Amino acid sequence: MKFSCKPGILHDVLLLMKRNCESLNNPEKVCILSFDEMHIDSRLCYDSSEDQVLGPFSKVQVVLARGIMSPWKQPVYFDFQKNMNTALLTEIIKAIEISGIIVVAIVADIAGSATLWKELGICQEVSSFPNPFDTIRNIWVFADPPHYLKLLRNHFLDSGIILQNGTVLFVSIVESMLEKDRGEIKMCHKLKPHFLSVKGNARQRVAPAKTLFSATTAKSIELLTGNKEAANFFELIDSFFDVMNSSTPDPARNKPLQAAFGLLPFYAKQCEVLEKTKIAISELRVIANRLPALPSKANTQEQEAIPAYLTADILKNDFLDKDMEEMSKDLNVTNEEDLQICEKLCSETIPMTWIVEQSSISQKQKQCLMTFAEHEALKYVSAYIAFKVKKKDPTLGNISANVVEDLDSAIWIKTISAGGLTVPSESWLQTVEEFECIFASIHGKDIYKGKRVIQQLMEILEEKYPNLCKEAIKRYARIRTFIRLRYLNFQAGQIKKDIRDKKTQKWLNSKISTKKSTKENGN
Repeated sequence: MKFSCKPGILHDVLLLMKRNCESLNNPEKVCILSFDEMHIDSRLCYDSSEDQVLGPFSKVQVVLARGIMSPWKQPVYFDFQKNMNTALLTEIIKAIEISGIIVVAIVADIAGSATLWKELGICQEVSSFPNPFDTIRNIWVFADPPHYLKLLRNHFLDSGIILQNGTVLFVSIVESMLEKDRGEIKMCHKLKPHFLSVKGNARQRVAPAKTLFSATTAKSIELLTGNKEAANFFELIDSFFDVMNSSTPDPARNKPLQAAFGLLPFYAKQCEVLEKTKIAISELRVIANRLPALPSKANTQEQEAIPAYLTADILKNDFLDKDMEEMSKDLNVTNEEDLQICEKLCSETIPMTWIVEQSSISQKQKQCLMTFAEHEALKYVSAYIAFKVKKKDPTLGNISANVVEDLDSAIWIKTISAGGLTVPSESWLQTVEEFECIFASIHGKDIYKGKRVIQQLMEILEEKYPNLCKEAIKRYARIRTFIRLRYLNFQAGQIKKDIRDKKTQKWLNSKISTKKSTKENGN
């Protein structure tokens, strides 16, 4: 079957959807319309099917219909240089409803939909408008959650924010936490320092904002800085976005709010989080500026709805590739020159040397001193390994829900656990601490560049601890090696960044000096 794919409403697609609707029940027909403008290549192009030259166009408006209680999605409209307005939206909704699909909501980013919201009369008190196909039903309007998460992040980084109780939050709170968690083994390892200084196009990425306002960041702030107000706010934002991304009937133990919205065991808590967030955002202010209330209307009584589908970012996810630059940040080899260096280093066959005597572990531990944050993070790594090998050696740890006394010695695990995390046994934790001393004696502050780097570490540890589970040793050797690689790559990146910043500053200073000299000579 051939489809006509001309700009405008995709009527052939709607005919196919109408045919498929015959086998769907009413909840499966319920959908939300996501629309967004995307920038495109502005060069002229030739359409052979229409024998027509198209362009130059700088943007395309795309509308996607997506099931709220069923996992389907389908583009239903596209056109170039088109802004979404009431007339166009009405035409699209009517065409979709005629095909048998039930439209109950629309979602778009805040900036691109401001004019449309004004035309529809959408405001803080009114978050719906009559369905143009059936005026008895309403269509609910959502702002795109990732966009106002980024907006909140921008306000926090640029100016600071004032909470409803007068508490002032600056970026220095997070910087203070990172300063205490700057060791090689980190508690909050996903939060990078450069997430606090994102500029330009880097601010379009959702992941840094999501990581900043995460539960892990909140717990780290509370544990390392003692700032409970900041921690509670960060955790509230994380909980809110868990609700807005809820999508599963069986959520993870530590993420109960991600249950499909409306499930009885979680519904009351989800509503409580939405109400708390509404109040917090309504009263939130930006330093030196009053901040209009961020859109946070999210009311639906549909059973087991999937708010994760209430986002316009699905359009970008469907049409854009992943950020390959970000994916390659942690790779060990960055270019051809580095590859040649790596190959040369890996050609060495010098064996590892272990300078720790069997009887001097306790003395060596004094040289392996860790900060509080590093030690708590090491306990987490130990617990992770114990969890992975529990079938082969259950003595290495126990589920936190079944442990009371040991939790006092694993504060970080106690802080983030909902009862399902593993707590390492005292003997296993002591062994891992000895592993750390051996690792430090072998690699120092760098890393061994010869072959079989992980295998040789495993052999050394197996020789030293012959009665220990080999799978646990293997996992430690791999995890610890990759942590060191990641740390060294991060350090190298920071050095390059510092050099680049110095060159940029030097260039700016020279330009300023030249401009001043020119001005003085002119006078």
